[in-house]
Amino acid sequence: MEKELEHNKNTKYGGYYVFILVRDGEKTIHKTIGSLVWQTVRPTKIIVVNDGSTDGTEKIINSYKEDYPNIIEIINTYSKKRDYKRLPYLWNLSIEHAEKCGYDDGCEYHMISGGDMRYFPNYAETILAFMDQNKDVVVCSGDFTENKNTIPHGGGRFVRNSFFKKYYKKYPTIIGYESEIIERALTNGYKVRVLRQAKYDHLDKLGHSHNFREFGMSMKALGYHPLYVFGRVIVNIFNSDVGFKGSWSMLVNYITYRPSQSDPYYSVFDDELIHSIRERQKDRIKSILLRRR
Repeated sequence: MEKELEHNKNTKYGGYYVFILVRDGEKTIHKTIGSLVWQTVRPTKIIVVNDGSTDGTEKIINSYKEDYPNIIEIINTYSKKRDYKRLPYLWNLSIEHAEKCGYDDGCEYHMISGGDMRYFPNYAETILAFMDQNKDVVVCSGDFTENKNTIPHGGGRFVRNSFFKKYYKKYPTIIGYESEIIERALTNGYKVRVLRQAKYDHLDKLGHSHNFREFGMSMKALGYHPLYVFGRVIVNIFNSDVGFKGSWSMLVNYITYRPSQSDPYYSVFDDELIHSIRERQKDRIKSILLRRR
């Protein structure tokens, strides 16, 4: 079956590998993997991290491994833990595996995916073409909503490997890690983008596992300015993906978040980054207020 994919264009753009995190995703994982192996620009490798699934997920991904043995790698954690804190750990596990096996050699990007996403066939090609032509863009994703998002999503995100290796050995295992790399990029003069023409579907409802409480805590861990947070909450009330309940959860958890003395995941980022974030947000608030006078 792999021979049928030889028509895919792999030399025109910078290469990429993908890692997919999945737990109990038997209803969606086949659509995620299927949409990736049939991209018009195919990934060099697809690393599937099966984090302790107890349903039919393992059988499905093993079937794909049989069909595409040179593309798909499987990491089984057999973990029994079921908390959201595992995600950055699994991201880092995937990065370490790719480096150890040399999958990132010659790959200019890595792509992050959940196990509940389905990508349009030209998704990767659209993003690669844009990032190849815009070297100052270091994080980029497509979109799955009708809302005008400007911040790249966590899933479906492409990250430029040269930027990642310059500032990171691994992703920070602190709440807010998804947004931290965006802020780090902007702080250091890089750009991030959302390409609305690069489309994908979220097959599970966004935020269903935590009702956006992590979003609120993340904003506090990153030191977001209160006025910026309030404005974001107001906007998200009218966002069909978040709504009033999700927005309220964000605000409450931003206000009540307190760093833990015993759990590093629930801590805060360094003062230098927080200061930079706040200054940018103050400038943004001033710009909006001046436009409305």
